Amino acid sequence: MLLTVGRLCVQCIKIAPGNDLRALAPLGCGVTTGFGAVENVLKPDSDSIIGIWGLGGVGMSSLLAAKHRKVETIIAVDVVPERLALAIELGATHAINGRDKDVKEQIMALTGRRMLTRKPELPAGVPRVAVD
Repeated sequence: MLLTVGRLCVQCIKIAPGNDLRALAPLGCGVTTGFGAVENVLKPDSDSIIGIWGLGGVGMSSLLAAKHRKVETIIAVDVVPERLALAIELGATHAINGRDKDVKEQIMALTGRRMLTRKPELPAGVPRVAVD
């Protein structure tokens, strides 16, 4: 739900009493930031190649937005194996461990040597999202 306060638009999410707020915390920022970056800023086409570095709340939400837009190549990069496995379950077509020494070469091999060329300007701590 969006509320207008003066000239500002504020997002509100109604939560039923008794829910564990720790589990719902990503809704406050991570989901809307990640999904919104892909859906509203990058707007990838289905034939785009999207790379997502960091699979926390923002990164996973970026992945879901790419899947929602039917992007055919979604490359997920993280250092936590469980997050990489979940990314594949959620629709990433490829998962790369960020600790590998040849991450760039792996991406180049997956993309036919096409580079990921577009990315939004995100603050420090927010995963990088890039689209060709």
